[in-house]
Amino acid sequence: RTGLEWTATNWMRALNAVLPKDIAVRASALMDDHFHAQHNARGKLYTYRILHRSAKPAIDRAFVWHIYRPLDEAAMRQAATALIGTQDFSSFEGSLTDNTNPICHLQRLSVIRQGDQLLIEAYADRFLKHMVRAMVGTVVDVGLGKRTPDSLPEVLKARDRSAAGRTAPPHGLCLMHVDYE
Repeated sequence: RTGLEWTATNWMRALNAVLPKDIAVRASALMDDHFHAQHNARGKLYTYRILHRSAKPAIDRAFVWHIYRPLDEAAMRQAATALIGTQDFSSFEGSLTDNTNPICHLQRLSVIRQGDQLLIEAYADRFLKHMVRAMVGTVVDVGLGKRTPDSLPEVLKARDRSAAGRTAPPHGLCLMHVDYE
């Protein structure tokens, strides 16, 4: 609460004027005093971009994970499908967290080819710390043949971060959208 009588458009313009250049507010709305951006969210969509070609990225290197080795996209899609559902995602949670509830409802984890890029889209009611990057790293490990798609149910069952694959680098991840109540 600020006491300012601004419109949603005024707030959007003001925020964009002071935010870092790599963060942009595309829409805003006025909310009541009890609204909480994290606790009132009912779903979030993240996209992770992988540049899959031999040539290194020049322009967008800060926004993609460059992988030049062959990837089995069908196996990656199969692995992604195995993670969908309401379950304990402890195996995909980063360390040093005070989270007490590892249950998330992952509604979508898709692997989409767009030219020389692979987009991995994840939509869930909530995510654990580093969960998207850990899932992406594990799905990429499947694509590289380091593990099989059939191993993912066992990874979930282990409830142990060391059972999953590597954590993908942060620079391919982007929060695309948040759905609110």
